[in-house]
Amino acid sequence: MKQIVMWVISIGLTIIFILPAQAQKQVSEVDRLLQQSRIQANDLSRQKHYLLTTEKSDFGAYKVEYQLALVPKSIASIDHTTGSLGTMSVVKNERPINRVVEGTLARNVLTNKLAPISGNITVLLAKDVTLDKVIQATGLHAVSAYNGTQLAVLKVPDNQDVLLAAQQLKALDLVVEAKIEVLDVVHEAY
Repeated sequence: MKQIVMWVISIGLTIIFILPAQAQKQVSEVDRLLQQSRIQANDLSRQKHYLLTTEKSDFGAYKVEYQLALVPKSIASIDHTTGSLGTMSVVKNERPINRVVEGTLARNVLTNKLAPISGNITVLLAKDVTLDKVIQATGLHAVSAYNGTQLAVLKVPDNQDVLLAAQQLKALDLVVEAKIEVLDVVHEAY
């Protein structure tokens, strides 16, 4: 009986010393793995996963492409073509344009996609200002007006710069906001 008690005590002491050592070994392994994952996370946070470039836009989210033009694909030279947009080819101009008119290309600085400028400006008229008053002051043409609102769409004449017309509208204090219309695809099917 004495031997059995001694045997139980020795096994108990062995278990008491072995189990904490194994548990301590496992805890130190977990600590090591946690420290290693923290180091990896810090390294990843310092790395650049993407290159974010921002260009200064000319209006809204758009930058006018003074070196590019749209021409029909049937007459576009392959040597000068840099891309296509529907049935039109995007070609590089030898001489940059000096006026932003209907059909001038603009690049969305957020999506990097090209789209032509429509030549229209959407305006929010100031309080108690009529569309006729804006048309008389600017020489722009009315495309549409929305009854019951202060919203209207104005067409810039072919010989006038769209950017300058929008700036002049804002400077007259006849409108609260003036947005140049771009024929950009906002939603795409995938």
